[in-house]
Amino acid sequence: MTLCKELSKLLSIVNKGQKGFTLTELLVGLAITGAIGGGIATTIIQTNDTVIRNRNHLDCVIRVHQAGYWIQVDTKAARTVELDPGDTGLPVTLNWYDWEDREFEVTYDVVADELQRNLSINGNEVSAMTIASSVISGSTSTSCRFVDTDAPPDGMGDVLVFTLTVTEGSAQNQKTETRIFKFEPKTG
Repeated sequence: MTLCKELSKLLSIVNKGQKGFTLTELLVGLAITGAIGGGIATTIIQTNDTVIRNRNHLDCVIRVHQAGYWIQVDTKAARTVELDPGDTGLPVTLNWYDWEDREFEVTYDVVADELQRNLSINGNEVSAMTIASSVISGSTSTSCRFVDTDAPPDGMGDVLVFTLTVTEGSAQNQKTETRIFKFEPKTG
């Protein structure tokens, strides 16, 4: 107990004239706190922007891959492929028959900013679905064309080249993804 009393006396002698912080000490403390808070806020904002850009990019990649999947499935089954004679080659129509002699027709077209897939069986529309949204249309962005690959040594024949460009976000967070799909239909 005596040790505590001695310590208390010693502290009272050291802090004898001081009853609080000086104005300079408060201002320095506030400046340090503000600098730390500003650094934390800037880091949070930059992290949020990075997350938004990455999410937008991932959304674009998912849309492009989903569209590529459907186009690949239909192109591999197709016996005839008809492209529009315009700049983009869209709409593109794929036809084939199954084992039960049912005629399948799939049409891909960009309507507004969506790539749509319409499936008809024996002339009756069975399904219509959007396989990619936020599609950038135009002959350099989204198009379908045949490329002749008859040059030796592969001699593979015509290859259907489908170029698809999608975008997501706006301003600094906008991301765009372009993929070029190459398929060899079983035409003939």
